[in-house]
Amino acid sequence: MKLWISLISLTLGPVACWIGCLPIGLHRQALDHEAVNMPVDLAVGREYTGPFHQAFIPTHGKQFRLQIEPRFDTIEEALAALADFKATLVVRSEEGEILLNQQLTVQDFEEDTSPGCRWYATLDPTTPYAFLRHFSIDDKACTLTLSVTTPAPSLAGREQRLVSKNVLCRTEGIADYLGWGVIFLGVLFILGGLRMLLSHFKRSPMLPRAAPEVNKCDP
Repeated sequence: MKLWISLISLTLGPVACWIGCLPIGLHRQALDHEAVNMPVDLAVGREYTGPFHQAFIPTHGKQFRLQIEPRFDTIEEALAALADFKATLVVRSEEGEILLNQQLTVQDFEEDTSPGCRWYATLDPTTPYAFLRHFSIDDKACTLTLSVTTPAPSLAGREQRLVSKNVLCRTEGIADYLGWGVIFLGVLFILGGLRMLLSHFKRSPMLPRAAPEVNKCDP
């Protein structure tokens, strides 16, 4: 009976580990996915265009952050450099349909309308970002255009990249914990199955024992 239980445990264990990896992998992909990552220079009034690829549909919107090198010491310094900045952000489908037409100012970078999003979706706490709530586009392949109408001259000489990330709340992060819990359960199945299997073979050796010798008396 123990042999069958151990074999079942050794089968369920790897299956549980595989199932646990699925939500972890999907959550990490959604967290790391960048819909756009292109170089810009907001110190110059011009237009920037690049591909916008959304592989995941976020429930809390998109984050557009401005990665600046060298970095500012504080977020207040970064926002001060964007004081006069104004731009238009447009996302078009492959057919040319306008899916998003958003005006951007420093106010969009200052106001955090979703507590926790800076911690969860921004790599650097001093990186300014614009949070567009409930912004989701079903189209997979689109084109993003950023038109800088009023530049921010204080950013001159700094390398800048416009990066768009999914905004995931801490509740959505539960997928990680559930996945690791299922993996832990799978490991317990494997260890328990191995223990029972070893115990079975110790009590029932594979090789038969040699028959005891019988002392024969001389006639």
